[in-house]
Amino acid sequence: MLIIAISGRSKSTFKSSDFTFAADLSHAICPAGKKMHRSGTNIDDRKFRSHRFKGSKSACVPCKLRTQCLRKPEVTEIRQVASFHGRSEKGKNTFTEKMKRKIDSV
Repeated sequence: MLIIAISGRSKSTFKSSDFTFAADLSHAICPAGKKMHRSGTNIDDRKFRSHRFKGSKSACVPCKLRTQCLRKPEVTEIRQVASFHGRSEKGKNTFTEKMKRKIDSV
């Protein structure tokens, strides 16, 4: 089973939805078919929980899809991508979320 994440990147580069994430979130596969390793798990990223993945230099540097994958391919060596999985505790306690719970409880 594979999980695909969605992100709001620009149209010129690959989005998170273009990457394939393993069901156990142990790795991801980039659009070029290269394996990306998990670099963090259950990270609070802007009020959301995420798992982060990054490619290796040996896979990213010589890749033919480099210009489609990176915003600045001449500067950036590897691609990083995140898979989001719901709100973090910070995200659950925003004023908007508190108001939603209060309205729903009436």
